[in-house]
Amino acid sequence: MQEQLFTIGSFAKLGQVSVDTLRHYAQLELLTPAYTEQHNGYRYYQLSQLMPLERIRELRLFGFSLADIKTMQEKSELTLGLYLERLQALQTQQQELAQLITQLTHKIKEVQHG
Repeated sequence: MQEQLFTIGSFAKLGQVSVDTLRHYAQLELLTPAYTEQHNGYRYYQLSQLMPLERIRELRLFGFSLADIKTMQEKSELTLGLYLERLQALQTQQQELAQLITQLTHKIKEVQHG
């Protein structure tokens, strides 16, 4: 039994993304359509492709670039390393922001009492 095909518009609604986003992902080979009509190039997707789409969305929320996501798809053994690198980058940003907050707090106190 073959899985149902959805037009790119219908699939975009199901996945809560724009059609342009799906086209871009297909162009980058992040999410390849299940079927493409030869005569007009129209793309169709399957319900099972929602999970990979959701993974892309999740990784984007974590701040990964599309290039990073493509690397993760191609070489799954690098996934943990990329997660750890992103975690370290976010922790560094967090420390820098904490320092800025401390400096701003001191400056505000100086101005208020100055």
